[in-house]
Amino acid sequence: MIGYRIGGLHVWSEFEFPNLAPIEKTVREPADVVVRFCDEVGAPRDPRFQNALIAAGEEDFLFRPGPCLSFRIQAGRDIAIARGPGATDDEVRVYLTGSVWGALCHQRRLVPLHCSAVACKGRTFGFAGPSGAGKSTLAAALARRGHAHVCDDVCVFDAADGAPRVNPMPKDLKLWRDAAEALGYARGPRVLGDLEKYYVPLPTPAADGPFEMAALYLLSDAGAAPAIARVQGGARLRDLLASIYRSEWLNLIRPPAEVFVQVAALARRLKIFRFSRPRTMARFEEGLALLEAHMAEVAEGGEGS
Repeated sequence: MIGYRIGGLHVWSEFEFPNLAPIEKTVREPADVVVRFCDEVGAPRDPRFQNALIAAGEEDFLFRPGPCLSFRIQAGRDIAIARGPGATDDEVRVYLTGSVWGALCHQRRLVPLHCSAVACKGRTFGFAGPSGAGKSTLAAALARRGHAHVCDDVCVFDAADGAPRVNPMPKDLKLWRDAAEALGYARGPRVLGDLEKYYVPLPTPAADGPFEMAALYLLSDAGAAPAIARVQGGARLRDLLASIYRSEWLNLIRPPAEVFVQVAALARRLKIFRFSRPRTMARFEEGLALLEAHMAEVAEGGEGS
């Protein structure tokens, strides 16, 4: 097995991550998570919910993204993978660092957000929104301007008391073809199959975390001109809950009341803004300049409003 540091956790894995540097063999730290291959992953006993895609039991979650690939996540510590001859390494990698890792985080009582993030002036800033909202494009553009890249698509919060902190999730940066070309990124391999989405070289990656999250920006297409507004009151909790990665699985894995208390505490401690902008490349640089100036103000101690 090979040791890695992923999302703040020490992982021993039989699957080799091509983009990650292994932990030195001299490190004897016990594993938080084990990733292993097996012939059959089995299924949760007495599942509380099941369909063709998932089965959820007590501290036990089965995910079948395809006929030749299955993952079973148990107790936030064990990820078993069964793959047939039709499942590629790319498929294993995409699901393992995405949906599977999200389920593992839920089991471990961590809070994964559907969010990309960069560092600015020693502080971390996240960009949350549904698939297609422009999270990766925005983070990639800021990385091109010299801001260290912290994570793409999944941002793992430690919701313990104190300042909101995130651990870097070392997923490769992925961009749609038009975004990569517009930002001047050289395209690497396709992410999956014939999908027009590509891995791109990661500029200025962040060092090991955890990092304090200075602010979270919720992305919106509304507005004729770029604008940033503080999110206040109950909208903070509502929007954070809506931004949880794989939120549709959450109540199958964790008690709803426990999640509510944890996310409410996070909402009280985290600065949240709504960043609205027209989704055209003609106005992209205008919105980027507004966002970068706002991040700098918050990083230097301003409230940003």
